[in-house]
Amino acid sequence: MNIMVRRLKSEWSYHYSVWKSAVDWVIWLYILIPALIIFSYQYYALWIGEADWPNHYPLTFTWFIFFIISLKGTTRLFIRDADVLFLRQHPSYLRAIMKGGIIYSFIRNILIILVIAGGLLPLWLNYDDVSYERIATFLLFVIVFRMIYHLAKQWVSLTYSGWPLFFVNMLLTIISLAIFNGALFSSSVIRFVIILILIMSLYALVKWRLNATWHFFDDCVREQGEKLKLSAIFIAVQGYKMPKRFKSHKKPRILFPDSDIIYSARTPSHVMSEIVIKYMLRNKSKLFTAIQLTIVFMFAAVLAPFWIKWILLPICTISLIHFVRSSWTDLTTHTFFKLYRFEKNTDTDLAIKRAIAWMSLPSVFSIGFMTGWAAFSPLLGLLVALVTVTLAYFFLIKELLV
Repeated sequence: MNIMVRRLKSEWSYHYSVWKSAVDWVIWLYILIPALIIFSYQYYALWIGEADWPNHYPLTFTWFIFFIISLKGTTRLFIRDADVLFLRQHPSYLRAIMKGGIIYSFIRNILIILVIAGGLLPLWLNYDDVSYERIATFLLFVIVFRMIYHLAKQWVSLTYSGWPLFFVNMLLTIISLAIFNGALFSSSVIRFVIILILIMSLYALVKWRLNATWHFFDDCVREQGEKLKLSAIFIAVQGYKMPKRFKSHKKPRILFPDSDIIYSARTPSHVMSEIVIKYMLRNKSKLFTAIQLTIVFMFAAVLAPFWIKWILLPICTISLIHFVRSSWTDLTTHTFFKLYRFEKNTDTDLAIKRAIAWMSLPSVFSIGFMTGWAAFSPLLGLLVALVTVTLAYFFLIKELLV
């Protein structure tokens, strides 16, 4: 346990040094202190019931903040690569460090949830008329739920790989959301039953986690990534891309993992188009961001008033196309692409535009369809989608400068 305490102090010292080097007096003076003053004033207004803005928003969605938070983070173990030289040969020492990491994660989990709940408490009490008993039982549920989700996600990532890993992660998220909804909208008795079942499940997962020492190197990769997470955030804010040196081999590409060809005819234009498509589809961050943008734009089109829908439709369409086009811009700066003999001519320009079209038009069709459906009917939504896709394709092929 002394080793665990020393490692915890070392990590927090490292985080403090990173924070101190990144947040200077200018950040404090112009960003953090004004934000703290504004938050304090709004928080006080919420407690005395003078804030008017909560009356215009459905406060039910504030409970789902805890579900989103539960999806983030992991259970820490505080093991390192060098432990393989000595501690791995003494299971009792290694288990003591891992147990300390789980206890630390549990305490940190409680503090995070209590801090967020403290910020939302005046909304629940003064504007949503929620009882203390419901708040207390729900927070107890969230504390156990978040720990279980993190341990279950570790078990999934260490057990599966490739496409099974992707689908099992998706299934885990769906099941977790169903459990969360069940506990949120059920009575106190049913919520207590769910909490008891989760506590027994948590005991089983913790026992598995302490005994699963054969995943030592995968755990080291995850721990190193967690340690560098704060540094990566500050580096990304500065505009630099941190290389993924500690990427686990368990995480697969979403599509085309084995370099399968798309076009059988290997002409220069086909090869160029294939490179752009694969770069987008294999980039998990860009792919999921495109999906998220599509969903957000679809919701915006549905919720907006009638005449605003037709303003949002071209704006959302062009924004999505330009986001997909950014994949081509990123590709041109990639080290691998710089080794490729690329000659800019009419054929390659058209191939790049077609690749961007292939990646953009499914989302454009979905946005157009939801806009037409929300404004008129599903049949007219299909017509609007076809018109939107046609205009977007014309914009891509005829007007887009690459």
